[in-house]
Amino acid sequence: MEALDYMRALAALLFVLALLWGGLWLLKRYGGQFLREPGSGDEKNMAVLERLDLPHRKSLLRVKVGKREHTLLVSATGEQLVESRDYGPPSGDAL
Repeated sequence: MEALDYMRALAALLFVLALLWGGLWLLKRYGGQFLREPGSGDEKNMAVLERLDLPHRKSLLRVKVGKREHTLLVSATGEQLVESRDYGPPSGDAL
């Protein structure tokens, strides 16, 4: 009877490993698309519009997040929000 218990435990272990392998295969195959909300499609919510490298390992970034546009100053020690506005083409009064 003891051999039958070991066989059952081994079969259960193999079954669990097969389930894990199948789940990982699905994630790799479909890239988690089935976890997204319906109607979200492939539209991205965030994008880096522009990047300007500055001296002393600093960068100025223009980032679009949803319907807002943010200008960020990023350095090795931190980041700072410079400007935030609704996303759209620049107004005609810019220099």
